[in-house]
Amino acid sequence: MRNREIERFLKKQGAFWQYSSKRREPHAVLTSGKHSDGYFNLSAVFQDPKAVDFLASALVKKLERKVDLSEVTRVISSAMAAILLGFKVAEILGVKFAHCDKINDDQALKRFDLEDNEVIIQIEELITTLGTTKKVTKAILENNPKVRFIKNKENKIVVGTIIHRPAKLPANYEDYTIVPLWEEEIHNWDPHRCPLCKQGSKALRPKEHWHSFLKYL
Repeated sequence: MRNREIERFLKKQGAFWQYSSKRREPHAVLTSGKHSDGYFNLSAVFQDPKAVDFLASALVKKLERKVDLSEVTRVISSAMAAILLGFKVAEILGVKFAHCDKINDDQALKRFDLEDNEVIIQIEELITTLGTTKKVTKAILENNPKVRFIKNKENKIVVGTIIHRPAKLPANYEDYTIVPLWEEEIHNWDPHRCPLCKQGSKALRPKEHWHSFLKYL
């Protein structure tokens, strides 16, 4: 599901690229080492406080249509990119904020103490596979068994995000409902199976060569 307003906004900010088969266009090498036909560079947005305000407000409005946010007492985000967004959402809701720290490949709540019976909503900047999302849930509940994450009528944990970019849509998860501002299918391949490499497209790391992708937005 594309939110056209959000799509236009992110493209104007130079935050989204998707492969379009243009001559000599590169494709993305992700942190995992896999190759991809799309990439969201939200760091381009997070430089601008007004842009973060806009996205946080839009996300809160969408979440309000899905769950009762008046129950929420705290917003929690993963480290690192989601911290700014999560803080802004907490500011709009008038509640406390906390974030996890990344330790090796896990998430841990180190800097904040939660009170019993707090009601949490998790806010992320981008979700692909739910891996990080689940690590945050686990990190919170392991040491704070009396808190709860806000759930919908289907008894699934609700997580708000700017971008949901699974390999296949619609994406249904057993224990989670993702509320995104923008959903987009983005495909990933192991390097030796990458069809874009076979077409002659050069594989580049977007964080190091974003200017090479901007030319094709």
